[in-house]
Formats: sequence, C-alpha cells, structure tokens
Amino acid sequence: MSTLTRGSSTGEACAGVIRSGGRQTLREILRSRTAVLGAIVVLLFVATAIAGPAFLVYDPYRLSLAERLQPPSPIHWMGTDEVGRDLLTRIVVGARVSLLVGFSATLLALLSGMLLGTIAAYYRGYVDAVIMRCMDVLLAFPGILLAITIVAALGTSLTNLIVAVGVHSVPVFARLAYGCTLSVKEYEYIQAARTIGASNRAILFRHILPNIMSPLIVQASLRVGTVILMTAGLGFLGLGVQPPMPEWGTMLSDARSYMRTDPHVGFFPGLMIFVVVLGFNLLGDGLRDALDPRLRSA
Repeated sequence: MSTLTRGSSTGEACAGVIRSGGRQTLREILRSRTAVLGAIVVLLFVATAIAGPAFLVYDPYRLSLAERLQPPSPIHWMGTDEVGRDLLTRIVVGARVSLLVGFSATLLALLSGMLLGTIAAYYRGYVDAVIMRCMDVLLAFPGILLAITIVAALGTSLTNLIVAVGVHSVPVFARLAYGCTLSVKEYEYIQAARTIGASNRAILFRHILPNIMSPLIVQASLRVGTVILMTAGLGFLGLGVQPPMPEWGTMLSDARSYMRTDPHVGFFPGLMIFVVVLGFNLLGDGLRDALDPRLRSA
C-alpha cells in the first residue's frame, strides 16, 4: 500500500486493519490477555442477555410481599427486592435492556459520526465549518445533561433513551473520523483515484471509509461500556426505562432506601454494571493494542 504524503503515523493507525491483514490482526488480539479477558466478559454478558431468560424459574414481574427483602439463599441466589421479586431474574432480564440500548445507541452514533466526520474532512470549507462547529456545540454540553435534556424533551421511553444516549456519542465518532480522514485522504492511491475520474462518493465509500474503520471499531467497543453506564445513570435518576421493566440503574435507584439494612438489593445490580463496563473497556484497550501498528511495533 502506498505511503502517506503527510501525517504518516496517524494514517498508519487509521489503516491498521487493512495493513496488517485479518489473520495477523486476529493473532494479535488473541495474544492480548486484556482483549481476551474483556471478550470473555462481553460474550458472557451477551449470552446472558440473549439466552438467559429462557432458563429462568421466576417471573421478573411477580410481586410477593411475603418474600420481600430476603437475603441470598439456595432458593433465591441473589435474594429478593423490596416487593419480593427475584433479583437474579430481574438482573438477567435487565441485561437485555442494557444490551439493546448499548449496542443500538453505539451503532447510531458510529454511523452518524462516521459519515459526518468523513464528509467534513473530505469536502472541507463551508461543509467542514458547519458540521464540526455543531459537533463542538454538542461536546460543550456535559454528557449526562445533554441526555437528560433530550429525554425530557422527547419523553421517557426505550426508543427515546437510545436516541438521547446515541446523540451524546455522535461527536466522539465524528471527531475521530474527521482526523483519520484528513490523513488517509492524502494517500497516493486516493490521488490516483481522483486522476482516473472516480466520483467523490466512490472515493468516500470504497477507499476512505474502509481505511478508517480500525480506530472507529476500537472506539465503538469502548463506547458501549460508556453508553451502558450512562443508561444506568439515567435509570437511577428516573429518566430511563420505566418500571416495572427491569433495568440495572432503576434497580439501584429502588435500592437506595435499603442499602444499610439489606445491601444485597443494590450490590448485585451495581456489581453487574461494574463488571460489564469493565469488560468492554478491557476489550477496547486490547483491540487498540492489537489494531494500532505503532503499538505493535513498540
């Protein structure tokens, strides 16, 4: 592959997957203990969210005041909540909500930010000024405040929650795609494509976008954890998924009054948030180390 005319180090990082090849990249990922550990946690989380509810014994919505606030036992492995619902059952069902919001909002932000950042960097000028100044405005808002504002304006629902958290993440991907496109578009093969008359659309979608996917994939893996954490934060504030649907942040909010007397009610949902977010962060760090040629050569 041709070398960059300028910004070679950034360009190599942006085109890491293309340069290294799929098999070599997979070997680098498997060599990284961080990536493997993170991948195991993420796969367990995904498997629990998808297949876990099929193996549950208790109804996550059934109230039983006679069994309220029971500690962990062989009957209820994680105990019961303030209205007698099995905590393990609700945590497993709540994993589906976290999985849906985490992946949907990240995908929304990835696609939108990637297109906006790439277009701004490729066309520059007025297009660049308008798009990137809008991204700067979004970045100026604290993330949780921006999400609260969107949810308050649109209403509390699962769809609006995905939109709110996704919009907050768009500038992160837009700025990353913008920086990578500025470097990758200086490759000699991009100049050659222009010389032979390739259209701007063909250059963007056939040549530039495939070559900037490496850092975007890494950022997406890291962002899923951030999205899950923000979803739990909105749920804790009462602006996320509404009861009786199980959601980890909402479960933490309901457990506030019982933390001293019955700490298990809040401990297990909090532990799940911690483990899943840590898993995505470990996976993202491992992918970064494996996909960035500068780190591999260090």
